Parts: sequence; C-alpha cells; structure tokens
Amino acid sequence: MALRGAYRSAGAFAAAAIVTLLLFKVMSDAWPARAALMSVAITVGLGFAIFAILAAAAIDAVRFRKNRPSRRRVWWQRYLIYAGLMIPFGLIQLLPNRLHWQSFSIPSSSMEPTLAVGDVILVVDGYYQAHAPQRGDLVVFNLPCNYSALEPALAAQYRKRCNTSADFIKRIVGLPGDHIQIKRGILTVNDTPAARQADGYYLFMEGVKPETWQKYRERLSPDIDYDIVIKADVESLENTDPYTVPPDRYFVLGDSRDNSADARDPFSGIGFVPAANLLARPAFVQYSTNGSAAWWQIWKWPSAIRWSRIGQILQ
Repeated sequence: MALRGAYRSAGAFAAAAIVTLLLFKVMSDAWPARAALMSVAITVGLGFAIFAILAAAAIDAVRFRKNRPSRRRVWWQRYLIYAGLMIPFGLIQLLPNRLHWQSFSIPSSSMEPTLAVGDVILVVDGYYQAHAPQRGDLVVFNLPCNYSALEPALAAQYRKRCNTSADFIKRIVGLPGDHIQIKRGILTVNDTPAARQADGYYLFMEGVKPETWQKYRERLSPDIDYDIVIKADVESLENTDPYTVPPDRYFVLGDSRDNSADARDPFSGIGFVPAANLLARPAFVQYSTNGSAAWWQIWKWPSAIRWSRIGQILQ
C-alpha cells in the first residue's frame, strides 16, 4: 500500500497490526499455570485479528494499481516510507520477551486422547526457564538420544542415527528422585498407585484397522488428573521394572500408553529427560483437522476441521 501511494491506509493498517502483535506477545507472558478460558479466547481472537488485518491490507493494496495524483512521490521516497512502516515490526522481535508463542503440529497418536493427529497447538516457549516442572505437566522437549539401557555397541549405533533437534511432546509423571513403576497398567509414583477410573472406550485409529481401547481418568493427586487410553494391562509397556529418576532429570509418558515411545522404551532415545532439554509447555489447540481435505480443497474444509477441538485447553 505504501509503495502504491496509499500512505494513510498503510499507516493505519500497520498501526493496527503492531498493536495486535504486541498484545499477542504479552499474552504468552500472562499465560497462567492453570489456563483460563478467557485467556484462550483473547489469544485466539488476537491470532485471528492478525490474519484479518493482513488479509484486509493485502486486498486493499490490490485496489491501488497506481499512485493517487495528490500523493505522487519519486520511487525512493515511497520505498523510504515503506521501510519506515516496516521497522516497528522488526523492533517487536527485538523486545525482551522471556516467553513467546510457538506453533507445534502433532504428527503421531502417542498422546491420544489429549492430543490428536492433525492438531496444531500453541505452546509457551521458554516456560520451563521460569517455572519448575510439575507432575502431570505436558512438555515439549528435545530428544536426549539417551540409549544407556542398551548394550554399548548397540547404543552407539542408535546414537549415531539419533537427531537431537527432534521435538517430542509427552507428560511428566516423575520428578528428580521419584521412584516410578507400572504394574498391570497402574502407574506407581513413590510407592503410591495413581488412582484411575474407567471412562468408557476409545476408538484408536492407528494401524490397519480401528481398535477399541479402554479409556481411563488417571489421577496423580487431588488436583492433577487427565485422560489416558490403554490397549490391555498385560502389554509389556504396562509392566515395567522400577525406575529411580536421577537428579535434574524427568520421567515422561505418552497418554496413549501402549502406543508411545517414551521413557519406558530403551530404543526411543528418550530415557530420563534432562531439565536443559525442556523447551515449552503446551497451552491450547489452535487448529485441528482430520486430514480428509487437502489444502487446496477449500470446499471440504468445513467438514475436515475438528471445530470442537479448537480452543481446547491442554492440561
């Protein structure tokens, strides 16, 4: 718009976008430990507002195919005005901000039913630099490439192929010093079995054909509970040796207990996750699709979008 001579309109759109971006960034710092629905509504609203402003500005810019007679300037003046409007966007990125939003897509079903394949979530990056991890927290972390439970020669082979920049998302169930064990599907923390209550069945779509798994509400403490799904209590992952979490390490599990590469699996490379590898805390579902529509099949979008998941708080 500025390059075509619509200086007032360009300034107005730029000001609106800058204010909205600043508010969006502030919401990541203001995100409470127990997220409120109002925080989700404000953050989602600001996200949609940013896209709406950019779309409106692009549409309006197309209307100006040549400079208005009263606002003709030489080409370098138009570029100078354009640069002046863009500088604030760069300065926003330089503002000191301990926390910031980051989008994260879910590629696997290891966290069902909490997270589904096709979910796009917003996470608070840097959250664990300012907050101590707690049992029950969802966490995004870098793969530690820990194969210490394997034979040295085999561990070396796996470690050579391991990608330390890969991001995983799991749930923290063990803190440093905790004793962890799973017996017949029951998670035990420090010799205290986690209470679990059957909550119907879950249709698990992973694999050649759908399977019906048992869904439970697992409770680690009076104020920490979440949904998990289990294929059967006799599965190998539901009966483990005891673990003792080392200092400055965390024990993580997937909510889909029989379909998760996590701390129980010596071939996963996860092991005990170092505190330095903890990156972000998931906040809420930003967008979700069942994958039935390609990006260009606009007419299929309404049926492909999982509307009920958008805005869902992740705990």
